[in-house]
Amino acid sequence: MDPVEHEKATGVSNSLILDNARKICHESRASLMIRIPIIPGFNDSIENIKATATFVLQELNPSIPIHLLPYHRLGESKYEQMEVLRTPLGIEAPGEEHLQRLKKALESQGLIVTTGG
Repeated sequence: MDPVEHEKATGVSNSLILDNARKICHESRASLMIRIPIIPGFNDSIENIKATATFVLQELNPSIPIHLLPYHRLGESKYEQMEVLRTPLGIEAPGEEHLQRLKKALESQGLIVTTGG
């Protein structure tokens, strides 16, 4: 949720993502689900999850479901198949216990949350 951290990690601001979520929620009849890949060391802090809850509650709608997606390394094998040279990121999947803490932090705000992917 932190725009500075988002830009540092991805090279671009998260403002367009947040603006699009607002537009879909308030100007469209399309249903919206918030899907968050949980990447250890990047966006898996309780503070970030609480900021996400605040955004959903204040700027979207508390009935929008949130799906926490644990990071996985399955895509790394695709790079090998495509013969693309990439340095492995060295990121491990978040533990189930940590995912449950994040889920409970969102649920404690009255949000609907599922985990897995």
